[in-house]
Amino acid sequence: MFADHPPKPVQNRLLQRHTDTRAYLLHRDKVMNIKSTIDNRPPPIYPHIQLKSKKMQTENERLGRVDAENQRLLRSILRISERKSNIDTRAPNSIAASSSNKYNRNQPNRKEAEHERLIRHLVSEQSSLNIYALDSNVLEEEALRSQSQQRH
Repeated sequence: MFADHPPKPVQNRLLQRHTDTRAYLLHRDKVMNIKSTIDNRPPPIYPHIQLKSKKMQTENERLGRVDAENQRLLRSILRISERKSNIDTRAPNSIAASSSNKYNRNQPNRKEAEHERLIRHLVSEQSSLNIYALDSNVLEEEALRSQSQQRH
């Protein structure tokens, strides 16, 4: 028979075989339809958690501060470059000739050239902020917010 236990004394072997077969098939059905008792599904994904709007907001604020600081520095550099120089323009004969004096005489021209180079560079550079990308992120965030508000 199908059982692992010793057979029971029975009156009718055909009836016993039918009962054992039926019990075995019921057992197989139960084994096939068994459900796990451990929940191994991933946690549900909530759009307001996946969006990370606070992180996006702080990043936008940081980029705004960086841009404002860059603008302030650019204005400061332009102000310095437009300022009248306080360089001593006395005749070179009045200063004793030495290697350090030669360096100091060339220093103002080098500084002015460096300032002009920095100004040209800052004016020619594009902003690193992509306004269109920020706008699309804001629109996506608003759409998700409206969806979540409609659910509640």
